[in-house]
Amino acid sequence: MITDGYPYTKSPFYKAPYFLTFKTGHSAPSNFLTFNSFQIPNSYDRILSMLTYNDDIDKFMSTFNTDIHLPYQKTLPLNSVIEFRIYDSEKTLVKFKDQSQLYIAVEII
Repeated sequence: MITDGYPYTKSPFYKAPYFLTFKTGHSAPSNFLTFNSFQIPNSYDRILSMLTYNDDIDKFMSTFNTDIHLPYQKTLPLNSVIEFRIYDSEKTLVKFKDQSQLYIAVEII
């Protein structure tokens, strides 16, 4: 996956590790405490996975995964738009070039 500017973990634009976040309304509870800075309180977020970029195969690799529990409200919650974003460790949104593809497998339990 080619990032905007430089495709590797050692990018001058992004700092590893990367976080795959999940966004869909406010119905999904937060599952992760994010460190903001010293003397600034941590903030809650919805993290699906922590990623690193493998330079040898030019691919994001998952370091750990977390679960998101979507509340059941008499309809299937996945009928609405689900948005995924990747941020670096400094909370900078990682931008991808056109024609790049990111495959995300969702397991429904």
